[in-house]
Amino acid sequence: MLAFNQNPNAKEVHLVVRRVCIYFMGRNKKP
Repeated sequence: MLAFNQNPNAKEVHLVVRRVCIYFMGRNKKP
């Protein structure tokens, strides 16, 4: 995780990971 802070695209990667997490969370909420 700390390695991402050294990358210039760290924010973009974080947004993508967060978006994927939200996507999977939405799928898990399905009955």
